[in-house]
Amino acid sequence: MTEIRLKNISTCVTITANTLDVLVNTLNISSLKAISKTTHSLLKMMETIKQDKNNCAELMEHIHQLLNAIVGVYIKSDTGAELPPSVLNQIAKFTETLHKIHVFVEAQQSGSKVNKFFQQGELHALLKDCKAGLQQGLVFFQMRRTTDILVDVQEMQDQAQLRYQELLDLVEIMSSSDSTSSVSNMYSGSYTSYSGKDLTQEVLEHLTSAPPSLLILDNLETPWEPVGSRKEIEEFLSLLTDVASLALLVTMRGAERPAKVQWTQPFLLPLGPLSQEAARKMFIEITDDRHSMEEVDQVLHLTDNMPLSISLLAHLVDMEDCSTILSRWKTEKTSLISEGSDRGSNLELSISLSLSSPRITSMPHSQDLLGLLFILPDGLSDVELKQSKFPIQDILGCKAALLRTALAYTDDHKRLKVLVPVREYMGRCSPPTDLMIRPLLAHFHELLELYVAVLGKESGAFPIARITSNYTNIQNVLQCGLQLDHPDMAKSIYCTCDFNHFSRFYPIPHPKILVTQALNHLKHLAEPALEVRFHNTLAWYYLQQPHGVPEAIEHCQIALHLAQTNGNYKEQCIALVSLSWIEWLGGNYTVARAYAQEAQRLAKLSGDLFQEAIGLYYEHKCQQVLGDYESCILLCTQARTLLGLCGMLHGELNHHLGNSRAGVYLLKSEYTEGHLILSQILQDVLGDQNPYVYGLTLASIAELEVLMGSPTDEIQSKIGTSKAIFERQGHKRVAIFALCYQAALNLREGDMSSLLFRQCLRSGWGNFADIVSYCFERLGDISCWEGSQHPSSWTTVFLAHAIKENQRLEIHKALQFLGDVFLKENDEATAVSLFTVALEGFTQMDVHRSRAQCMIRLGDIAQRNDDFLRALALWETARPLFERSSQVKRVYDIDERLSGIGEEVKEQHRMNLIHLAELNAPAGKVGDVAGDLSDDELEEKHISLAVV
Repeated sequence: MTEIRLKNISTCVTITANTLDVLVNTLNISSLKAISKTTHSLLKMMETIKQDKNNCAELMEHIHQLLNAIVGVYIKSDTGAELPPSVLNQIAKFTETLHKIHVFVEAQQSGSKVNKFFQQGELHALLKDCKAGLQQGLVFFQMRRTTDILVDVQEMQDQAQLRYQELLDLVEIMSSSDSTSSVSNMYSGSYTSYSGKDLTQEVLEHLTSAPPSLLILDNLETPWEPVGSRKEIEEFLSLLTDVASLALLVTMRGAERPAKVQWTQPFLLPLGPLSQEAARKMFIEITDDRHSMEEVDQVLHLTDNMPLSISLLAHLVDMEDCSTILSRWKTEKTSLISEGSDRGSNLELSISLSLSSPRITSMPHSQDLLGLLFILPDGLSDVELKQSKFPIQDILGCKAALLRTALAYTDDHKRLKVLVPVREYMGRCSPPTDLMIRPLLAHFHELLELYVAVLGKESGAFPIARITSNYTNIQNVLQCGLQLDHPDMAKSIYCTCDFNHFSRFYPIPHPKILVTQALNHLKHLAEPALEVRFHNTLAWYYLQQPHGVPEAIEHCQIALHLAQTNGNYKEQCIALVSLSWIEWLGGNYTVARAYAQEAQRLAKLSGDLFQEAIGLYYEHKCQQVLGDYESCILLCTQARTLLGLCGMLHGELNHHLGNSRAGVYLLKSEYTEGHLILSQILQDVLGDQNPYVYGLTLASIAELEVLMGSPTDEIQSKIGTSKAIFERQGHKRVAIFALCYQAALNLREGDMSSLLFRQCLRSGWGNFADIVSYCFERLGDISCWEGSQHPSSWTTVFLAHAIKENQRLEIHKALQFLGDVFLKENDEATAVSLFTVALEGFTQMDVHRSRAQCMIRLGDIAQRNDDFLRALALWETARPLFERSSQVKRVYDIDERLSGIGEEVKEQHRMNLIHLAELNAPAGKVGDVAGDLSDDELEEKHISLAVV
């Protein structure tokens, strides 16, 4: 009986609360806003009440009586919204009592945190105060106490409906605007005059005799929606279309068209939100262009580019400013733009009228579906509507009702969605109940379990599209399921682990809340499989946090031990891959490679192609540092093949493989090939869809373009954008790399300050070995610091670091730079030895630019020792290597060298002839050689002459 009592009174209070909302929004009665908000919150809590239900039901019964009394006072007032002070004072007292009731009812929720604030007996005293306050209100408004809700429920519902109609009449009387009058007429279905005379024939005769005319019927849904008047409206429209000189233009909400009219074809599609450009123009026309476009876009994001919302918010911004409005929106939501008295100036009124339309009330569960969409910004497909098993009869019919009234829409992917303003309104006034959310949690749990089960296999492509279409939906539903004492808490934690694993390759924003909640609840569950999965999840999570490596290692080791104990290959692979990445970051590349290879082995044993691809990727990263570039390309190819089988060629791992492969081309100084790969990734990944990969790719392109000599402003823009993305998302390592590229660009442009490099070096020291190597390499190359007092000791430090980390390419670069140091000190013999050793290593690794640089150095030394032929041979060999590495300026320098050495080669040839003569060579032979060759031929034949 108590449950029935609660259900009945909640139904009655809901009707009355909706009536109160119309009163508040239409007449802008500030004294009732707090009552309205508190009442809706109470209704929500009544759905999950666990204790003292009888007292709660009694309190709600009295609240219902007082709400009706207050609405009645306003309706019957002969002064409109201006009530006597005594009445307003009593309403204020009722508001205070209502707040006390809210605290009491909240304390009756299961696991409520409110209880800890009450000592023994205080909650009972609060209840006593609540009842006394309500009794005082009942006496003031001369209301009788309701003793039997089962008997009076029909009477209460009838009274609520009567109050609602009376309120609509009041709106008509008090408002002088045509728009507000149409609110009253909405339910009358009448297009007759107030005297009762039918004007149909007079209107038709007037239009027939008039010159060609255009008749615009705006908001036609107002008279057309009520079932009782729909037939008459459609017949009237049909008569209008028979007037030859009349063109008829109709606007109405939703996608449904009145019958009995032959509309022009093709049918006009329902109007969607404005384009971003159009929304900006509309906003600026109201506010002027004095606001930053970034803040304007943030405000427009709140509107979903819905014209009414744009207009209302823009006028507020014009009076205040963007930052103030953005701040107010966080707390006020749609009430911020609901101060007007008609649907054209009051967003909430516009929405509430749509919710009250016959097309919605004829499908009662359509409001439940709309409330559910409040937490589902990604929308729902028809498949998800059917498979989620919501407690909604004819759910597709409810969807159709929402579409017909324009409360919802379908996007290009046929997903049912709700615009931001409508979502915010439903979240405040009618959020979804747990009864609606739990079926969706179960559906997402099944979907994520399927993803994990088939991950790495050919069938793994199936759930990916479904999950990616529900990113934010899943996160919001999980936040609901991770509440303390929630019956689906274990299921929610499983989902959190699976979703976090999925997010490593299809990132979701802000997983911290889910991780924290799950960690707090895990200790209450005895789930070994969940425990190992969660430790792996935490390990990866800590890897993304500043200074989180020790915690990541700890959770990796725990997960690995648990997985080995349980014989769980998959979780072992995950732990090993995480350990591989940790060791790679620390510069322990051989150990990291061993972990990656073991992960591949276990993945093969379990047939997990995706985990095997991950293992290949990390082995590739290790081989890259160890200088085996041929193996790197092969490992990349193998990993991409596996991803293709998994259906994940468009996932984040594939983009990382592309970035890493471009990195191999960079190390080999094949910059054009690397730039081509990165440009393709940039086209595939839009900045707002995957900002991390977008930023990473921009930064990698900037690094390449610094080396290729691209325009400074273009590089600067890429570095700035990527750095902002990394800092906003908290990716410390790559944010430091963006600073490294900035320092390299500064150095290229002649800024000889090493301060920025040294700052990056300090940030990376002990955390990121690759950053340390990058900075040491630039600081150790004294050829970049010519004309400055840059210390050559950096070169020695670079060599020591490269040897310690076993970095093959860096070791040979350090030897090359050390050769420059000795050359600067005029120790040519040592310099030649160092350049020669470095050249051999670069040749083995096929690193074009570094090979050419060594050849230039050796050629210059040969020239200084008058060995012009050797210098010429070295420079000519270096030229195509510089071309291969896109070094246009260096190619030009070589051409200058080659043209300048021509005369020197001819002079050397003449000296050889003189030397031959002095050695008493046959005169005829010397003459033949000298006479047969022209100057050009001398240059072409210099190698043969050298042999002679």
